[in-house]
Amino acid sequence: MVGPLVNSSAPSTATGTQGGRGARLAARALVTTAAAAALLSAASLSASAAPGDTATDSVVANVNVNSTITLNLDQGNFDLNGIPGSTVSKAGAVTGVVTTNNAAGYSVGVVAAASTLRPSLSANTDSIPIANLEVTDSDGDLTPLSPTTPVITNTQDTRSALTGDAFSDDYQVDIPDVNSDTYSVTLNYTATALA
Repeated sequence: MVGPLVNSSAPSTATGTQGGRGARLAARALVTTAAAAALLSAASLSASAAPGDTATDSVVANVNVNSTITLNLDQGNFDLNGIPGSTVSKAGAVTGVVTTNNAAGYSVGVVAAASTLRPSLSANTDSIPIANLEVTDSDGDLTPLSPTTPVITNTQDTRSALTGDAFSDDYQVDIPDVNSDTYSVTLNYTATALA
């Protein structure tokens, strides 16, 4: 007995179902990809600048100004010439310039490095007491020099001129009964910014 004829060219139901599902998945993936591309394109368009658009930001500029004070004397030494028993003066014996940006001003003081003016000749045992040497103070009075306490010769309660303030100090010495020689002492000047 011959069985029923089977059409070998007809696709099976199982194969047809899988093919339809694959096509749907492929179509769905294509739609998802297209949507992502559209979103990316939209984001790119929103980030681009059109003519006339601006963007702003800011920065702070800081200028740090340091405190400064300088003192420059115009000479390295000065001479007072006389004989024992005489009083010798010299106007403007010491001159200099003070420069500072301190708004409260400054003072200039001078102190002796030793208690006596010492002779230049080693055989000479004489000396002149430092108190015999006087300088004009900030009030204009002659004041004996000291090895411990500075004499304030100049003071000002404002900053100096940009190019500095010039000052001039007068000196006087009472010469005691000492041998002929040159008697010397170092005088240390200091400019101080006031508070």
